[in-house]
Amino acid sequence: MLLSNKELINIVTQSTNERVFKDYHYSSAKIDAIESLEGRTSYYSTFNLRYFNCKILHCQVIHDGLFLMIIESITNPYDKLKTFRPVVFDIFGDIVYRPDLDNGFNNKNQALKDFNQWISSFSALTYYHTKLLNLSEKSRHDSERLERGFHQVSAAIITNDLIGA
Repeated sequence: MLLSNKELINIVTQSTNERVFKDYHYSSAKIDAIESLEGRTSYYSTFNLRYFNCKILHCQVIHDGLFLMIIESITNPYDKLKTFRPVVFDIFGDIVYRPDLDNGFNNKNQALKDFNQWISSFSALTYYHTKLLNLSEKSRHDSERLERGFHQVSAAIITNDLIGA
């Protein structure tokens, strides 16, 4: 079965209660990025931007809102040189793609070119297939752990009731 982006969006958002990214087009890429990632990650918090001397130069919704791509300039703490790189987030606020600081670029255009090369071989369908599988397995493990805890507390209640505590 071939899925359109719209069908994939419906499946992912309905099964996770997450929302897709929207094009805000506020006054700056920084505000767009912060607004888009609000409640998903603190990656671009005011503190982190200042601490890492990071500037958001470009913010773009991709794959109809399934991902958010940002071009950032950041000072490499090891050599104090400014580097540019793309950062791609999924709808959960998790980083999907981000070159290491040592593999950054000299300017915004080179970072955009790198992103375009990366995205040309990227599959949103494969990515979210793996993501939903991993979330499902984690949820199953969490549920099993909660159920064990529930049964332990239930046993303690029954024991306390029998003893008359």
